[in-house]
Amino acid sequence: MKKITISLILFICVMIAGCSATDATEEGSSPASKQQDEASASDASGETTEESEPDTVVRQETADPDNTSEAELTPEEDMTEDDGKEEPSASQDTDDGDVSEAAEDTDLGDKPGTIEAISRLKGIKADCESNNEAVVINGPLCVNPYDLTWDYGDLYEKYIDICDWSLVFDADYYMKKFPALAHQYHYDKDLLLRQFQTRGIHEGRQGSENFNVGAYFYNCDQSVYEAFGHDFECYYLYYMLNDKEQSVNATKSEGHEISTQYKVILTKLQQEELDKVNALRERKNVDPLEFDSELEAVASYRAYTNASLNLDGHGWVEDSQEHRDEIHSILGSVHGLKENVTAENTVYMSYYENAENQAKDHFHDYECSKPHYEAMFNGKYVAIGISPTFYETEKYRCGVHFQTFID
Repeated sequence: MKKITISLILFICVMIAGCSATDATEEGSSPASKQQDEASASDASGETTEESEPDTVVRQETADPDNTSEAELTPEEDMTEDDGKEEPSASQDTDDGDVSEAAEDTDLGDKPGTIEAISRLKGIKADCESNNEAVVINGPLCVNPYDLTWDYGDLYEKYIDICDWSLVFDADYYMKKFPALAHQYHYDKDLLLRQFQTRGIHEGRQGSENFNVGAYFYNCDQSVYEAFGHDFECYYLYYMLNDKEQSVNATKSEGHEISTQYKVILTKLQQEELDKVNALRERKNVDPLEFDSELEAVASYRAYTNASLNLDGHGWVEDSQEHRDEIHSILGSVHGLKENVTAENTVYMSYYENAENQAKDHFHDYECSKPHYEAMFNGKYVAIGISPTFYETEKYRCGVHFQTFID
């Protein structure tokens, strides 16, 4: 039985007047993190579409009608003088000391809303963060054909079930703040809620105008901060399960910049690919790429499209002005680009029997193609989005991996 794998990497760069688009590269964007310390193949073909010069790109900053700004993508290490809590920073997620794959105790107990009970979830990781076998999507067989399932174990699922998510999540608000994610999910509100309940709150995403985890972080009691540290998911759960906490100001904090997302959590595959590309860029004396979660959503949408329609290569975009306009519209809503260009590199490979090899094989395939190789260290690009691996069974002989760029 043959299978197809489709994964896509999307890049974004700051345009300099007079520059033109070239090949693609792999990179990533990282939103804010509460604290910096804690916190194969056969053929390859590159594509570059025509472009016009866009406005300067601001990474990880969504269109914001409500004037809620995202934190700047520069780590902040200052301490506030009044409460001793560290400023949020837009750096990539790092481990906070010892991390468990899943909480061993799966019994909610009599008082699941206490600080002690919720603290059992600190440092929890989903399986796709440590296992590349979990970084694949078989669309026809998945409840969510558009994205990975982030599995945090039985105890976490029980907490999801007992919380009132209307206190922190409004689907329309979420789609407005994360338009590329909404498009990736085909505007399915139930699936978007599930994404928020799992990956979203671990990244400190704002899901409602009535609750911002950064504002709550600053305004909550010091004992809550000392217990949960920078594990954002714990703050959401504690807020929802304790009526008295809902009187705490969770929308703004005097003297603090409030972000709509505080960090990005990557799968093992994404981290490995990002590390390989940035190691190459370092050897070439080029600045590293940052991971951008909204660019990841666009990349995932492209990968899903090719997989579900039994396509390979760039035909879906190349052969249709409507499809090009669709992608440009998404990117414009995310990064404020009036006009932008999409460029894709593709490589075809057999489905991996050992998924652990994916990052190594993807990178090797691009190294063997001069345009792809040069694209990976092109100094124009500053941010990257990398999709999960999409595959179908029995329909295809080959898999497809994408790199997609915007200028």
